Amino acid sequence: MNSIAVNITKVKNVKNGDEVILIGKQGGKEITVASFSESTQQVNYELLTRLPKDIPRKIIS
Repeated sequence: MNSIAVNITKVKNVKNGDEVILIGKQGGKEITVASFSESTQQVNYELLTRLPKDIPRKIIS
């Protein structure tokens, strides 16, 4: 199953079609693989290998 649920009830001005960063940087904020893994209780490597190939990826340097 390729799904994830995110609670956005405390986020203001959210609308359908907004960009979502799961792992990476946006503005002055960053979500690392380690911090994402902590919240999902998975090992970093395990988390990355479970991301399906059909999820679009954009690598920006």
